[in-house]
Amino acid sequence: MIQLLTLQAFEPTVGSGSVRLQRSADLWQVEYALDLAGRTLQSVTRKWRPRASRVDDLWRASCCELFLAKSDAPQYLEFNFSPSGDWAAYAFESTRSGRRAHVWEGAAPEIQYGTQESINGLWVRVRLPTPAIRGFETGLVGLSAITHTDEGVTHWALGHSGSQPDFHCRDNYVALAGALEI
Repeated sequence: MIQLLTLQAFEPTVGSGSVRLQRSADLWQVEYALDLAGRTLQSVTRKWRPRASRVDDLWRASCCELFLAKSDAPQYLEFNFSPSGDWAAYAFESTRSGRRAHVWEGAAPEIQYGTQESINGLWVRVRLPTPAIRGFETGLVGLSAITHTDEGVTHWALGHSGSQPDFHCRDNYVALAGALEI
């Protein structure tokens, strides 16, 4: 099952963004593509490492985020993916409340990234094993990113319903297309 979605920058006069979400019974692959409209991406805080690890506060540098929420309950998951290869995962009881580390049996996310110098763009590809999302295969998805460039910080999301960027706001999520048997 594939969904193609558009990311909008909260800040004016910034380029465009898109996400390709491909889901199967074994794996979710999420591909972020961000056109930075001539801005230069600041160096990744931590260089890519073949043995990436779970790290908090990835949003302080450029990172991509994935939120999965149940349609009929307040619980949701948040995943952060850094171009450094580091990642984080949290489970919430309700909006910004009851946060704890989200753990699962099996492989960690795999993260690849690259830049497209011709447009000063960034792409990030994440392979997330289905045990990481078990219980949230259907419902709502929120996709977002934070980029730190030579001109400041840009907040990307499927939508921005408030006066400030808020990636935890379900008003900015969309329904996952189709059901998967996992």
